[in-house]
Amino acid sequence: MKKLLILILALCLVFVGALAWLQNSAGTELPAPEQSAETEEPAQSAQPRVDFEALYKAYPAETLYAKVGEREITWGEYYEWLGGYILSTESSMDYMQSYYGITDGWDAEYAEGVSLAEATLLELNDNFLTMTATEAYAASKGVSVGAEELEAERAEYIQSYLGEGATEEDWAALLKSYFLTDTQFRAQLKADLLLTRVQEDCYGLNGETLSAARLQRFLEDYDLICCSYLVFLTVDPQTLAPLESDAAAEIIEKAEAAAAELQAVSGSPSRIARFKELAAELQAEDERVYCVEDLVFQRGAAADVIETGCAGLGEGEVSALQSDQYGYYLFIRLPITAETMLDDGSLIGAVAARSTVLGERDELAEGMEFAYAAGVAPVDLLDYLK
Repeated sequence: MKKLLILILALCLVFVGALAWLQNSAGTELPAPEQSAETEEPAQSAQPRVDFEALYKAYPAETLYAKVGEREITWGEYYEWLGGYILSTESSMDYMQSYYGITDGWDAEYAEGVSLAEATLLELNDNFLTMTATEAYAASKGVSVGAEELEAERAEYIQSYLGEGATEEDWAALLKSYFLTDTQFRAQLKADLLLTRVQEDCYGLNGETLSAARLQRFLEDYDLICCSYLVFLTVDPQTLAPLESDAAAEIIEKAEAAAAELQAVSGSPSRIARFKELAAELQAEDERVYCVEDLVFQRGAAADVIETGCAGLGEGEVSALQSDQYGYYLFIRLPITAETMLDDGSLIGAVAARSTVLGERDELAEGMEFAYAAGVAPVDLLDYLK
């Protein structure tokens, strides 16, 4: 639950504070932005920036601008979300210019034949479609979030991030730094609550009722591997200087003996159990030996020695010794269950359950379309630069 702001950051890249107009709260009429000392264009900007006042006047705020299914989107609502996208992108431009000398502007090519201005609108349109699909998906599962529950969760967030006694002004200032209004935060929060509720009802928060077949499909889709491995250092643990030849020979002998012993154990459960015992014994007697336990990684995303060591191993099988400039490695492939824990403390079952929920939601979204209303021409940000 408390990872929501991380999800929001995926939407808005944060480099500087947002402009004053983002302080608008839920339920208030969206005013045209006014220029002030806080909203003036940064002096260092090398490229034209969006003229918010002109953009706001593109349509009356109450104009029906677009629809996703039966969901109607007024220009005022669209403009409010678009503002956050624009501000975060222009902040990114300033950051890239200041630190890397990159002066690309809104007309820069984002993808083949697509400018950054066009890509920004496409991303926002997709966000509206996804939010609409989330509500439709939750409704199809009989799940809803009431106003009181949403308000309680919002209050919990405010207290969690700002502490007791935080005011609405404090909260608005925090959201402003993320290029968000309270309206947008509530929408993101509601979507997260709906998906979490569906996950809990259908599969369990930690995947308790997720079928073995669905879990296996998740593991195969993401090509996940779990292993533990012993490291036998042929360098000094503190200085990383190579060991003297006699000391290196001693540690290599230990590595070879461990590999031979484990490969001689019959049966995967027994071999896994002995690996754990042997790892504890070796680490207790020699600081040049240590064990990395229960590492979960996606094939193709780990260090070469790990990829090579685990390649072709079945569950409970032990690798041949691998080596690099630091020493020797001995791997054992472990089974992955719903209770397998990731580095951040989350369980594979929980991740698989959320992935299943998102997959089902996305399948529903594929049958939906973001469509501009009759008589409306989509805004082109390149027409509103100054």
